[in-house]
This record gives sequence, C-alpha cells and structure tokens, in this order.
Amino acid sequence: MLLSTAHFPPIQFFSKIIDLDSFHLESKEHYQSRSYRNRFIVSGANGPIRLSIPILKSLPTELLIKEVKIDPSKQWRKIHQKTIKSAYRHSPFYEYFIDEFQPYWEKSWKYLYDFNLDILNTIIKILELDIDIIETTEYIEKPACKQTDLRDAIHPKLNWENDTEFKPKQYTQNFSDRYDFIPNLSIIDLIFQAGPDAVNIIKT
Repeated sequence: MLLSTAHFPPIQFFSKIIDLDSFHLESKEHYQSRSYRNRFIVSGANGPIRLSIPILKSLPTELLIKEVKIDPSKQWRKIHQKTIKSAYRHSPFYEYFIDEFQPYWEKSWKYLYDFNLDILNTIIKILELDIDIIETTEYIEKPACKQTDLRDAIHPKLNWENDTEFKPKQYTQNFSDRYDFIPNLSIIDLIFQAGPDAVNIIKT
C-alpha cells in the first residue's frame, strides 16, 4: 500500500491501513496544493468546517513534499485549536484525548511533512494499531503491480463514494439534531465521538 501524507487524515485513509502490518508513505513526491496534505475537515455547529495549514507562498512550482515549509506568520494554530474545542468539547471522548493533540497547536513546526508524520504516529498509537510506516526513498511514478498506489486516490476533490472498498459506518456525531450524518470527516471526529470503538467502526 502506498499513500501520500495527510494532515489529520480522513477516515477513508485509515480504512486502507487498518488491517495492514505496514504501508509505504510517499516522501519523495512533489507537493500538491488543495489536497489533504495540508487540510482536513471537521464537523461544526453550522456544518463541515475546512481547516488548512498555510504554506509559505514563495514555493517553487515543484517542491519536494519534505521541503514544504509551514508559514509561521499566520495564526492558524489558534484558529484550529479554537475550532476543535468549539466543535468537540462536549463530545464523549474529547477530554480523554485532547491532551494527545494539544501539542500540535502549541509547538511551532517548520516542515509540513514532519508535522503530518508526527500526527499520524500519534493517531496510530491512539487507535492501538500495530502498523509500521515505511517512508519511500525514491519517487516511482508507476509502482510495481503488486503495490496498491493510493497516493492520489484520497482527495477532497474526489467523491469518496467512488471508492467501492470504502463503506463508512454511521456513528453518533455532534449536531446530529441539525444535520444528517457526515461521512469521511477527519479521523479526530471519530476519535472524539467513539473513543476506543473507533477501530471497530473503521473496520465495519
């Protein structure tokens, strides 16, 4: 399995790795904007909220993902922290897991890839998954046929319903009295709502 980096990845991402012993994470690709590489979606009082990590605007057209720098001049950390708290503070498992994520809105990170990788490791630990992340050492446009290439398959512009192997199970979400169930949000939505049952929901 070959996947691209993502910031607080959507549930679809974890549905691909949940039963694996290991997977490859693309570390040699060129950065792609408007993807899950620097953005994620949560549920708020007025519906889905799209949050993104600002990238330095002086990027070359083609920059390796590991070289992408987070813009330190923006106040995104305060916005993300406030948004997450407002959206999930009344969730069943918010108080139980928020301390795991708090450092990501307090510490200053230089590179997006490193930031995402640390978050991914934290989430794997929270879900108690025994999965090894293998970072790629070179970019291969067309991997061997035995390797499933999902680098561009999980994307906010793509309809997840076209993924025949991903069947999101409904779970209780905040503001369910106002909105229908919203599938494939960031994994933190599921963690704050379902806690230790998150893995079973992903596997279903």
